[in-house]
Amino acid sequence: MKSLRSLLLTLAMMSGPVHAVPVTYYFGGILNYVNTALAPHFLVGNAFNGSFTFDSSAPDLNSDPMRGASAPGPAFSATVNGVHYTTTGGGVGSVSIDNNFGGTDLLSAGSVPLPAEMQP
Repeated sequence: MKSLRSLLLTLAMMSGPVHAVPVTYYFGGILNYVNTALAPHFLVGNAFNGSFTFDSSAPDLNSDPMRGASAPGPAFSATVNGVHYTTTGGGVGSVSIDNNFGGTDLLSAGSVPLPAEMQP
């Protein structure tokens, strides 16, 4: 038992400080559904790609151990059919993770542009 305590104490002293880092996800694909209100700007078959970055030190806003949510909104960038959208983050929005939600894992990000980023 004494050697176990010594080992744990040694490991605790060897561990360094933990630092949060920005986490970036890159995504892309082909649209398989488009709301009719978005046509003809976006059509089924259009390519899309982008990324979002969030602060990994943000507290989890959801107490469910199978889900997580953090805010503020992430920095977000996407291009769909040549139309580019970007926001620096920090506004309204969140990053959400669902583990085994109906048999599927989900990762979603929503971000609303800050007033200075709004297009006229």
